[in-house]
Amino acid sequence: MKPFKNVITGLAVVVAVMAGTPAVAGGAETGGVADAYRVVAGAVQAGHVPIAVFDLDETLVYSHARKVLSYKEAAKQLATTNPAEAAKVERLGLEQIELLENAYDSGAHLAAMGIGDSAFGAKLIKEMFGIYLGGGLMEYDRDVPCATSFVRDLASMGAHIVYVSSRFDGSQRQGTVKSLARLRMPVDGANAAVADGAELILRPEGMNSIDFKRMAFDRIAQIRLVGGRPTEVVLAFENEPENINAMMDAFPGAGAYFIKGARFSNDALRPGIREIRDYCL
Repeated sequence: MKPFKNVITGLAVVVAVMAGTPAVAGGAETGGVADAYRVVAGAVQAGHVPIAVFDLDETLVYSHARKVLSYKEAAKQLATTNPAEAAKVERLGLEQIELLENAYDSGAHLAAMGIGDSAFGAKLIKEMFGIYLGGGLMEYDRDVPCATSFVRDLASMGAHIVYVSSRFDGSQRQGTVKSLARLRMPVDGANAAVADGAELILRPEGMNSIDFKRMAFDRIAQIRLVGGRPTEVVLAFENEPENINAMMDAFPGAGAYFIKGARFSNDALRPGIREIRDYCL
């Protein structure tokens, strides 16, 4: 079942339905995001503007296709010096990344190509990330199942959506805005603020990812008014353990959701964080 449509016309109905949905214990997948609707509706009824904070890559959108294409473009650039190894990159397909327990496992990517741990593999990964983070190929990103409907539903209920991504502000903002618009997610067209209730915060060049995230979370926690009404950060979504733990520090009262499937760190999740794979009910 997909998230409710046009819920703005019936907040009382949403509250009534979701009131019967039990809270989910930390670490469980049962129940998905059903409780998030009740939390947002409750904040709106209390006269607050609920804020929902989302990461992008592998949280709201899958960037696997962009990564596969980046590998192949990197292989072309390295083919002159090592054509035999570069040719192996063609073995990598989208499904091989999607089926991995951890889609960020570069070693598994190389193994799927038959390259293994080698000097060429290290060069390939470095070149791939340069292309992947370069601002192109975002038209190949697709939304995590039910993510677009979920975000649009929250926005229609009155939530203020904030995207916080370690994509680079200088080189990736334009592509990010176009990609989110293509996926029909609420997004601004220029800087940070937007009339339809969404905000996009991207990383400055040269800044460490977790330092940027903590800075952004602290900034969001300081938001006091939106449209003249008091705010409340009620939901947080991330696919990196370190980042979702930092969200819990910044937003101790928010419902925290960890999206499984791709992670760079092996940090343990804090108690109370829910684990989900998509946004479907």
